[in-house]
Order: sequence, then C-alpha cells, then structure tokens
Amino acid sequence: MPTPMRLLAGFLLVVLTLSGCRGGDPAAEPTPTPSRSKTPAATPTALPDPGPDARLGWSLEQRRVGDGRAYWVGVPTCVGSATCADWLDHPRRLIVWLHGARQVESRANASYLVSTMWKVTQGNAVIVFGMSAGDTRVWDADICCTVEEVDEVGYLQDVIADVGDAAPIDPERVGLVGMSNGGMLATKAACERPDLFKVVAVWAASWRGRCDRGPVTIGHWHGTADPVVPIGGGSTTILGRTVTFPPADWLEGRLAKGSTFTYVPVEGAVHWPAPVAASLELLTWFDERL
Repeated sequence: MPTPMRLLAGFLLVVLTLSGCRGGDPAAEPTPTPSRSKTPAATPTALPDPGPDARLGWSLEQRRVGDGRAYWVGVPTCVGSATCADWLDHPRRLIVWLHGARQVESRANASYLVSTMWKVTQGNAVIVFGMSAGDTRVWDADICCTVEEVDEVGYLQDVIADVGDAAPIDPERVGLVGMSNGGMLATKAACERPDLFKVVAVWAASWRGRCDRGPVTIGHWHGTADPVVPIGGGSTTILGRTVTFPPADWLEGRLAKGSTFTYVPVEGAVHWPAPVAASLELLTWFDERL
C-alpha cells in the first residue's frame, strides 16, 4: 500500500498538470470538513515478488475499441528476473482517469499521468487515460458538456473489455477518478453500471440522475467557493452554454441500499486547483477502497 506522502506527491503532480475548467485562485489553503460517510478500507491484493534483479517500469500505448474511439493505457513492465512472468501475470486494479473539459489528450499528458500514478501504485495498477469522442475534449455526462449525445458509458465498458488484452486486470477492482466534467461522467457511469465500476472519486462534479440500480461507492470533494460548479447548485456558463447544476450533495439519500456516498465540502476552495489536503484525502480514500 502506498504511503500517504507518496500518494500526496503523486496526485499533486497529476492534478496540477491535468487541469479542468478553471475557476480562479484560492486566497489561502482551504481544509476539508469531516465527510458524512466512511466505509472500511478494502483489503489490498499484494503483488508477487519480482525478484532482486528485476527492472520494473511501465509502457504506454494507444488502443482503440470497436467503434474506433481511442484511449491511452499504461501497463507495468518487468525484465531481468526469472519471476517477472508471475509479477506481470498478476491481475491488477484498473484506474481510469477522466479529465476536465478541454484538457489536451496528448501522449505527453497521458505519459505524465501514467508515470506519476505508477510511482503512486508501485506497479499494482493498470492506468487508463480516457479520450473523448471526435477530439472534442469534453464528455457527455447528461448535465454537461457535449453538444451532441455520446454513449460514454458504452465507451468505458468497451475500454474495460479491451484493456485486458494489454495486461491482466481484476474486474472486481475497477475505479474511476474524475475532475469536473470528467467527474460528472464518472458518477454517471457508476450509477448506470454499478456492477462494473466499484469506486468513484471526484472533484467539483455535481450530477443529477438515477442512481438506484445497485450499490455504489462514491466520494465527492467540492470547494465551497466554486464559481464554475456552485456547491449549492445553480446556473453558470460553461463553454458558452448555460448549465444548471444541482447541489453537490444531491445524490445523498437517492442511492441504492448498501451504497456509500462520502461528501466532503472543502471550505474556501474554488473550482481549480484542488487544495493539497483535499487532494491527499480524495486519493487516499479512493486507494483504500479499490
């Protein structure tokens, strides 16, 4: 299990580079208030020992699913040891990053994400960097942000089915991490397919929709001073269109029996960047449950 400091260092590098819609600069470092719901941490599955001579790393490739849509995937590598095969054959967690609106979906950004998350997970995860339909760099999360309707959940299902050809994954340990528009899609996906997506952690991603098909585990961190996606709900202009958001805690009390909704308002935080303490808490929460 990664240490909290490693999680912090890694996630901060990710969020500071892979930004979404910007909402301004915080005046000071806000702190999260206590969350409303906590669940016991999942039991991690340890990797086999690759051996003292093993040289561990990762490789990045772009793959395409049946309809031609692409995604970046980072998979662990191991050479120089007779036990590398056992290490590589171990089914790993699958972590899917869904970026904020208008992030560039380049190899450089995907490589940076995978490199950082490899250090965070110490090779015990396959990392996917999702890519939008038609290079729009936005996601259809119903509430926001595409012009035309896109089957994003179908795309994510196809990614899960395809990524197993790149590296063994544990289908019971698939999680989504999303920022803003990407977090809205992550929430939608978990609500529509709770059988596929076990844990979701999002920043600044209010969403309204049906979420009673099965138990879900959702963590939502949100700044109390967010002008882009207001924590109390309301209408704002995003990418030239008016979007009306529900309150950030709208899903609470509307989930299937057995669900967990961890809601953490972060006092004084704006839409971007995510504060240090909140970033640490969010990813630690996610890592412990996946």
